[in-house]
Amino acid sequence: MTQQPDPLRSLSIELALQIAAALLRHRPPARWRAGGWFDGSPSREWSAACRLLDTMGLLDRRYDGWRWTVAHEGWRTHLDSMPPPANLLDLLLESFIGVTCFEARLPVTRRPFAPPPDFKPVIWALARCGYIRCEAGGFVWTDRVAPMMIQAGEWTAEGRSLEDRAAGTKSLADRIWGSIEPDRRACLARALSTKSRAERLRYIDDRWTGDRLRLAPRPKEGWHVMPPDLPSAVDEIMTRLSMHTG
Repeated sequence: MTQQPDPLRSLSIELALQIAAALLRHRPPARWRAGGWFDGSPSREWSAACRLLDTMGLLDRRYDGWRWTVAHEGWRTHLDSMPPPANLLDLLLESFIGVTCFEARLPVTRRPFAPPPDFKPVIWALARCGYIRCEAGGFVWTDRVAPMMIQAGEWTAEGRSLEDRAAGTKSLADRIWGSIEPDRRACLARALSTKSRAERLRYIDDRWTGDRLRLAPRPKEGWHVMPPDLPSAVDEIMTRLSMHTG
């Protein structure tokens, strides 16, 4: 009977291959061969990645940098022939997250995302081990990855993605601008072009509901406090309107 591959071992190998590929991505092909050398790493994440690949036999530390001990085309064969790496999976996953986020190639959002095509093997390996699940809208990180995301500084201690939190704290100008349909921008520009700054401010304040800019003024009901950052937001909106309709 053919023995089924251990999914955690397979995941460790896919993570190591992606980390190694990231180190070579912006280096000339001559550096990909065995003995190919590169200098020190630019960040804590990259230094940790190099140390892990050293542990797995792909890199060798040199006083002035690192040297590949295995040529690029032999990485998988080398890793397949190694004993299962002990207690390295969490470190590999944390390093993978740190390096790919440093390169801005993989989202750390808790919303569905579509990974780059070359990430397909590692994404499916992560899914088989429960770190990612597949949904209709794409792939979603699960709570199982939370400790590594928190350690990598990408999620808060409560398990919330900093990427999502940043998206939720857009400036008021960004939120207003995002609620204006493109075909309404020219009309809005005409409506505001002949008004004074104070009139523009009142015009927007009368129509902004907190999530969209209404076509008509909202009903005058109850107390209303103008957002303190609305004046600067209106100035920014006018700048964007002039750029998009001028």
